Amino acid sequence: MSVHYLYTTDIAYAVAIHPNTVRMYEEWNVLPPVPRSTSGYRLFTEDHLDQMRLVRSTMHFTWLGGDIRRMAYKMMRQAATGDLGGALERAYHILVQIRSERTQAEAAAALLERWAKGTATDATAKPLRIGQVAKLLDVTNDMLRNWELDGLVKIPRDPHNGYRVYGPEQIGRLRVIRMLRHARYSTMAILRMLTQLDQGRRNGLRQVLDTPAPDEDIGYATDRWLSSLAELEPRSEDLIAQLERMIQKHTVDAPPIGSEPARSHLLKLQGAMSGGREIVARQFAETLATVLDRIVPIIDTGYCDRSDYRLAGTTAALLQGVFLPVRDINLLVRTRAQVDACAVAMTEFPCPTPPSYRDEDQLYLTTYLVRGFEITIATNERSPDVQECATSDPGPWEHYVYISCGAYQVPAVMLELCLALELHRNRPARYRPLIRHLQRHGYDLALLLRAMEAHVLPEALQQKVLAQLGGEI
Repeated sequence: MSVHYLYTTDIAYAVAIHPNTVRMYEEWNVLPPVPRSTSGYRLFTEDHLDQMRLVRSTMHFTWLGGDIRRMAYKMMRQAATGDLGGALERAYHILVQIRSERTQAEAAAALLERWAKGTATDATAKPLRIGQVAKLLDVTNDMLRNWELDGLVKIPRDPHNGYRVYGPEQIGRLRVIRMLRHARYSTMAILRMLTQLDQGRRNGLRQVLDTPAPDEDIGYATDRWLSSLAELEPRSEDLIAQLERMIQKHTVDAPPIGSEPARSHLLKLQGAMSGGREIVARQFAETLATVLDRIVPIIDTGYCDRSDYRLAGTTAALLQGVFLPVRDINLLVRTRAQVDACAVAMTEFPCPTPPSYRDEDQLYLTTYLVRGFEITIATNERSPDVQECATSDPGPWEHYVYISCGAYQVPAVMLELCLALELHRNRPARYRPLIRHLQRHGYDLALLLRAMEAHVLPEALQQKVLAQLGGEI
């Protein structure tokens, strides 16, 4: 039986990155060795795709710097060499380190709040010089000077000789600064918080410490350190799940691609994909089926019938036979109550975003990580407490097709709606494959026109798309 390979662009599309990034990861030795065809093309297998998903998940940790960054790169390289057991052990170390960092960050924030309420943090009786304070706080003279230059603290001077004089107030403030810095809060975050405190506003300092101002450049994860750690803890749990899955695939005799057991998990795609691209479709289909196993019984018995959800986004297009960059799996439900019910059903998986309203998208949503795939379950139902929320868009509910996925008939948003959305978002890498697919397989002109008008696309753009679909250049 022939082996199905993926090419560089296939791997890139499967994780929604640029092909040059795939080549860069190969140079960094975070992918297994890639064989070449006689003509020099890279030939990737499903093992490479699994490793690429692991790499993309792990890259979230490399922004933290320090020990976590070093462990993350070592873990990726261990997995790339085939040492999956060693990589799994290191993934657990990353989880422990994340939890330790989070504990330190919470403790530092708690000290800050007590100090801001007037609780003394130092009992030094007499003024000290800079060298004495450095020794007392176990820091260097340069660190004390830098904190002063950065505006974190103002130190009075001896009027006779100009030397810095540190009293209990300054030393107490420096203790808080030192603990925040040791807990890896950025200088910008600390300055943001202290500025508000010096203006007499003592409430919500923890939130200020963790929330950059709208006009503030975010250069480091430590600018919003508590949030960064809170987001990375579930991601570290998902790293472990991915590696366990990879180990399982190597220790269990899995059916080869193309066998009947494997094909039973493939969607019966419209315009079926061939070769290695079947691997990508199968992985998404298997992950989708895993999610549906959890949420369909809840939705079905609690609120609605089993078709009262829709597969949306780029995954809906992929599983209808359009191979384009796919970042995650998006499921649309009708009500907030359904989002909350799905969240209960998905508790076994790491959750970066608990059910909440997201202003920029006007969606009430939750996200889960399922072995390297990010699952979003959302609704745009209007809510009395969120007046700016958009009314539910009838399009996905009225215009859909059923596609087979294991035991499920999944209602997927029609491609005409997917195309209009990608045109609205101005994402050529996604709308061009959709246009090519509709050119070959046909489309509903009236539906496409209504969808483009609903997104208020410029008339010139609409005419250009229609000309392309008509075969014109």
